[in-house]
Amino acid sequence: MKRAASTPVSRERLAGVLALFAGLAVAQAESLVVRPSADTSLFEQYPENNLGHSRLAAGSLGTGSRSRALIRFDLTAIPTNATVQSAILAVVLVRSPPTAVASEFELRRVLKSWVEGDKGQPGVDSGAPGTIGEPTWNLRAVPDQGWGAPGGRLGVDFADAVSATTRIVREGDYQFGPADGFTADVQRWIKTPAENWGWVLRSQDEATKSTARRFGGREEAGSEPVLTVTYVVPGPDLRIDSFVRVGHEVKLQFAAEAGWAYAVERVSTLGDTNWMVISTLASKFSPTNFTVTDPIVAEGVRFYRLHLIGQID
Repeated sequence: MKRAASTPVSRERLAGVLALFAGLAVAQAESLVVRPSADTSLFEQYPENNLGHSRLAAGSLGTGSRSRALIRFDLTAIPTNATVQSAILAVVLVRSPPTAVASEFELRRVLKSWVEGDKGQPGVDSGAPGTIGEPTWNLRAVPDQGWGAPGGRLGVDFADAVSATTRIVREGDYQFGPADGFTADVQRWIKTPAENWGWVLRSQDEATKSTARRFGGREEAGSEPVLTVTYVVPGPDLRIDSFVRVGHEVKLQFAAEAGWAYAVERVSTLGDTNWMVISTLASKFSPTNFTVTDPIVAEGVRFYRLHLIGQID
């Protein structure tokens, strides 16, 4: 709840009507549910191949060959001044080896640009040789832009800090987050979209064999990764700019920001929760100065407040 500073009002001016300058803004949480805008895998067993149209691979095979998945989400639908309350990434494990070893999997921010590529298809593990601009285990972009090391290097291509973890065992649904680092990543990308290159998904124990897993990619409806972001958008400051009595009326003035709806309310007893709505107003296209008039039927004490209802389309 926001309250503007109280302003003393003389009884000579208001003849028994007392004003409490107050604002009430209830920030309602909103959620964005979004599918990946791009995903792919880096596959050490086929280091020249792109897997942009295959299932996502992460972990180590029985041979010891590693794989890492890259996932990115478009977050530009969230206002840049939003505050992220939580972020959760849901993934579906669609296949694990018969001798699967359970492993803690992690997400880290990707620090370098990459594109998805279009090689392979769901259910085909190996992909196909990468073409110009596509990422592979050996190259960030074919033919000549390399990773800091094949498969990407921590601190160079991927962040040093882990954003979120979860333990992966057998086929089923898993989620990463909510976690402070994970939420911070989303908050960062909302404010600076140019830094959004998504996350790398990898096993924390790549030296252990048979931790490899296949997760549904964005081409597989029902098995694709899904990111849910819960956030709030701050409302404008609330302030009654003018409060005067003219005859048997009280007039209040305030400045409304574009795109918001407001209500002016009053009660006769401070602490009463049953505020009576005097007027509702909305400024859709541009900032507007509103004047609200409240008739004085009987002398007495009144308390007024400006209530922010919410955004309007």
